[in-house]
Amino acid sequence: MFEDKADKKSRMEAIVNELECNPKNQSQLARRLGVSPSTIEADLIKLEKQGVLIQQDQYGFLSIFRRRT
Repeated sequence: MFEDKADKKSRMEAIVNELECNPKNQSQLARRLGVSPSTIEADLIKLEKQGVLIQQDQYGFLSIFRRRT
């Protein structure tokens, strides 16, 4: 099945929104968004290429990097 660009864009926005609210691991994101963990991995790579800084803690939880001011 082919997905259109609008679906991918909305999913990537959903990933950012999810990670801004609470840290999650890739499996949690995949379940929440109804896609495979490999799809999440590919989306995370694309987000980082777009300049979204994603950090991962020692337990595998991902969050959006925020500089402390």
